[in-house]
Amino acid sequence: MTLLSVMRESLDLLYKEPKMFLPNMTVAVFYAIFELILLKMSIDLFGNPGTLSQEDVRSMMSSNIMVLLAILAFYPLLAALDLISYAMYPSMVSDHHKGKDISLGRAISSALKAWRIWLSIGLVIAVFVVCITPVVSAFYILYYMTRNYIYFILGALIFFAAIVLLMLSIFFVMPIGIIDNERTLASFKKSYQLGRKNKKEVISIVFFSFAVMGIAFVVGSNQAISSNSGLTALAVLAFMIIKMLQSTMYTYISVINPNFYLHIRTGNAHRKHAGHKGHVHQ
Repeated sequence: MTLLSVMRESLDLLYKEPKMFLPNMTVAVFYAIFELILLKMSIDLFGNPGTLSQEDVRSMMSSNIMVLLAILAFYPLLAALDLISYAMYPSMVSDHHKGKDISLGRAISSALKAWRIWLSIGLVIAVFVVCITPVVSAFYILYYMTRNYIYFILGALIFFAAIVLLMLSIFFVMPIGIIDNERTLASFKKSYQLGRKNKKEVISIVFFSFAVMGIAFVVGSNQAISSNSGLTALAVLAFMIIKMLQSTMYTYISVINPNFYLHIRTGNAHRKHAGHKGHVHQ
């Protein structure tokens, strides 16, 4: 099956099983509440800075610092919920391939049991961000200092090349660890091997994902909430609708990943079976 066929099948699966949107949408709601609280605090503190003295700003900051720190401390929990929701999709897509009813409960159970897998992926991504950020930032600083677009282009190329190399290594870790119940190191090793073997398709999915996330970012950047408009009911409603649209796009990407892996695995099994039959006949 071609990559385009897998993408069409993934879209069709979501159309037939709309409950698969629930995990990502639930996390999107938590993110939205988190961001709205931070935004409300920002508007209260800096919404009309011209009318506030430095003493007023310092007083407001000191009185709200504990609340702000408590909210920021909640962010790692949101990141964990994000990874858990992403880890639910291999189980749901696997159920579909087996002809079973898709069960959210079974998907949550599989995701929680695979905590070493998604936690390891989270740590790998965190280390990657820590390592790549100073490198890319250096090129962008050079660009702002010199206004030479070569530095900007080099920074972007290094960033995208690093992302592609990372995804070639970890793209299949989640479905391998959850669907095949592989150990963490074995999942990373097998994912790296499959990524290299199917690099054309993986790179295509990575760039498609970037395009989808780019669209989601553009949609999100047109939010009707600002320090001028404030948190009106209409602005909050628009914000929530945008978050749901973004979550719909991310869900599609989350389904393509395990669906593509299962088709690769099925294809490999068929080739092995055909080779074994040919060997027996000889």
